[in-house]
Amino acid sequence: MNVPRSFIIYHSSFINISFEILQDSLRFVIINRTKFVRDFKNQNSLVMKKLFFVAVLLMGAVFAVQAQDAKAPKMVFEAETIDYGKIKEGAEPYRVFKFKNIGDAELIITSARGSCGCTVPTYTEKPIKAGESGEIKVRYDTKRVGPFTKNVTVTTNEKENTHVLTIKGEVLKAEEQQGVPTKSGGVFNN
Repeated sequence: MNVPRSFIIYHSSFINISFEILQDSLRFVIINRTKFVRDFKNQNSLVMKKLFFVAVLLMGAVFAVQAQDAKAPKMVFEAETIDYGKIKEGAEPYRVFKFKNIGDAELIITSARGSCGCTVPTYTEKPIKAGESGEIKVRYDTKRVGPFTKNVTVTTNEKENTHVLTIKGEVLKAEEQQGVPTKSGGVFNN
């Protein structure tokens, strides 16, 4: 279940407004507590009863929202950095980041993006249940010679919803085959 950011912002502002109303209600009750108790006992004040009822409802709503926040997914990676080391040009391009959902709710990966076109992540698109594992497979273009450090940004439905994974290494130029002329130093090049 992917919860839009606007939904979270709307409900968090609702909670803030609810807290303000609750504080004002409780402040009014504390200031007028003797009258409140007397009126409540005599059942003469319908307004006070409504105010008390609204305060109880707001407290219940706040506790319910907090209880929902307690059930959340939590993504933990075995490693957030993978070092390819020194590899030959055209070598195996794939590496796998393994993770586990140690939270109480389903984990959903909404996106995984490489920092450039040479880094292409693929990921588990189905929800990962609590206690289960998943993986993000990253492909680096090993035809690009030289050192590299690239990032993959993973976005999820967690409270802290982004993770930055890193791949690094160095691609060494492949050795040329013997007996095959190169561009420079060929038979017809002087």
